[in-house]
Amino acid sequence: MAQVKKMMDKYIEDNKLSGGLETALLDDGLMIRIKDNALFPSGSAVLLPQSRVFAAEIAKLLVPLPQRVVVTGHTDNVPINTPE
Repeated sequence: MAQVKKMMDKYIEDNKLSGGLETALLDDGLMIRIKDNALFPSGSAVLLPQSRVFAAEIAKLLVPLPQRVVVTGHTDNVPINTPE
């Protein structure tokens, strides 16, 4: 997992994504945190175009790994008032 973390960190650095992505080695594996502002504008359910790009890149790094991948998430906690 340390090697995958190294590859992810290089991808994050090379693509200037440190404001939106970070990694951490945990006892049970590698955590890749995608910050909410990297995926959606606040109050929106529409993905930002660049979020699809780095999601595809993350997938390329994870697909060959034998370990299982767990995806968790949360909702935006900022109150909004929209017609949606």
